[in-house]
Amino acid sequence: MSKSEMDQVQEQARQVFVAAGRLGADFCEESRSRAFYYDASAWERHKPMFDQMWNSLLQLRAAMQYPPLGLEQVVEQLNDAARIAKRMRAAILPQQAPASWTGRPIGVVLGVTNPGPPQFTSYMEFFPDLNTVAERGLRALHGIAQASSTEDPFALLEIERAADTEDFTLINRFPNTAEGHVRFLEFVYLEIREQADALRAGKYTHASIENQLRQGVKWSEAKRRAQELSELPAALAQTLASVLNRTLDLGTVAQIEELLKPVVRALRDFLERHRSAQLAAALKAVRHELEIWNSLNSPSESGYLLERVPKGHRLHGAIAALQVFFGGTLPRQVAGHWRKFLELTRSDDEDAESEAEWLITWLDGELRKLGTALKASDSQAGEKSKVLEDLLWPSDACAIALTARFRGQAHDALVERLQTILDKQLPDRPRMTILQSLQDRGCDLLIEWRDGTKHGIQLKSNFDIEEKTFTGTTIVQMQDSRQHGLAKLYVVFCGDLTSQSNRQKVRSILSRMSAMNDPYLLGVPPERALPLLFPAT
Repeated sequence: MSKSEMDQVQEQARQVFVAAGRLGADFCEESRSRAFYYDASAWERHKPMFDQMWNSLLQLRAAMQYPPLGLEQVVEQLNDAARIAKRMRAAILPQQAPASWTGRPIGVVLGVTNPGPPQFTSYMEFFPDLNTVAERGLRALHGIAQASSTEDPFALLEIERAADTEDFTLINRFPNTAEGHVRFLEFVYLEIREQADALRAGKYTHASIENQLRQGVKWSEAKRRAQELSELPAALAQTLASVLNRTLDLGTVAQIEELLKPVVRALRDFLERHRSAQLAAALKAVRHELEIWNSLNSPSESGYLLERVPKGHRLHGAIAALQVFFGGTLPRQVAGHWRKFLELTRSDDEDAESEAEWLITWLDGELRKLGTALKASDSQAGEKSKVLEDLLWPSDACAIALTARFRGQAHDALVERLQTILDKQLPDRPRMTILQSLQDRGCDLLIEWRDGTKHGIQLKSNFDIEEKTFTGTTIVQMQDSRQHGLAKLYVVFCGDLTSQSNRQKVRSILSRMSAMNDPYLLGVPPERALPLLFPAT
């Protein structure tokens, strides 16, 4: 291949990686606001950039099938980009598909027509993969450029080594902010997942994977950034620290991947909620300042308003604070009305009031969308918890004498029986997995709903309750269960309460759970567990 052809391939590859990076950044930004999940036309904003990426990949098919010497790493990332692009195309609904979702029972419960997240915004889930392939692809191209500038004729063969030792400034990609730290931790998780997958598939040698874990995954940096997240809830911060304090090596990478996944998801959820609250506050602040302007009927914010209200210039400050949530610039239409409003106020034009009213209407719409998205998320999780709780808590408790039936009942058999009962009665057919083992981390039965919400059940048999270590073990397991990223943990006590010792133990642990004042936990006493597991009793 001639030098000009090599240059052409590299330029087309660069267009692919740049497009992937821009799509990843845009998807990441939109995914922070749940309101975007309800915008059926959102894909149209990204389609031109995706088409550019797709067309560039089509032009590179020959080079991808027969990689030119020295471009092997670039081609590897191009193949990854092609796989991501194919998955994205499969995830996007056809244009003729309905733009709303009216499924039951969630739609009825929420009273909304688009509770989601619907399929037409599922492409947002690809932002971590897009960011990763963009970063690695541009890094590979950068390595080629450096190698080409040397006098060593074999420098292109050393690109992999050069890329591994190059020092990149991560602060440019992951700034020293809460968003930057969470994105960095998501990036680290993807790196760990990749190495765990390679280990399971036997794709690379153990030595190669070990080396990548030691030098490629920035594990110590992840610990430092986690410590910077000072506003995390105490339980989430503790769980995150417990995972990051583990040693990352060949023997632990699969376990750490499993532990880190729900924690990273919880971090993103917390950050989204925190950002939504800040965005709502910024929207309300601008609306409040516009209302002040309207109430004073000021012809000029910088004139009459300043005389009447010493801090009359706050509207400019409120708008500036709001712009941060839109990438530093208001949406084009909104920015146009804002500029027109300023121009009219300077010329004392009465039409300024109509512009102010337009802005207020827009602000109200944004607040409604934000509130609907948060309500949908909260209601879905809350409704699932309620349905499950109603099943686990039969309306009629049995007599204490009847709990003697739990004597001799094996733990595993009770868990399997509970799974069968829930499988027949829970709506939406969630996926249920029995995890009971020495490494179950406090969750015997895992319930995963279609929207990603997870609930867990820890069952205590009569044998468990009779153990001397029952209380201490149960408390530890309740804390360990948080590693699964559960919305709620239900502890079902299946003990014989005719035994004075058992009765004291169960009553004591239920009292301690109540004193924790933690909505994450709910204990089901034996008087309720028996009619749950043996309805005819």
